Amino acid sequence: MMLFNEKNPLMGFRFLVEVGGILTSGFSEVSGLQADTEVETIREGGTNDFAYKLPKATTFPNLVLKKGMVSPASEQLWGWYRNVIAGNVVRMPIFILIQSEDESISPTSIWCAWDAFPVKWVGPTLSGKSQEVAIETLEFAHHGIERV
Repeated sequence: MMLFNEKNPLMGFRFLVEVGGILTSGFSEVSGLQADTEVETIREGGTNDFAYKLPKATTFPNLVLKKGMVSPASEQLWGWYRNVIAGNVVRMPIFILIQSEDESISPTSIWCAWDAFPVKWVGPTLSGKSQEVAIETLEFAHHGIERV
């Protein structure tokens, strides 16, 4: 599958976002690829040299995408967020395709955020004298991440 070509406006971005099988946007920064597992410490009576550590709940921070551009061919991201605003939360996986610096055809790695939905949209500061990106920040809540 060819993701990049000279006619693709997303070609200059390192991190591409695929939703519902459609390459929807590209971003310069991604954060939130993280999982935190809470640990419960249990001490056994009479044993002072160690404690048992048992895993509890794992949480995932929101996935935050910054300095991006939405593909002109897709209004899917904004429509998805409009539905969330209206109370119709549709969860779906989103894929982050990491592009190598030489912009080769295939991504170097792919991450998936499961059961994701958009929770924050920040547009650029509009000015006739600047060439700001189309999306400053896009944030997703999700149920977990996985490298695929």
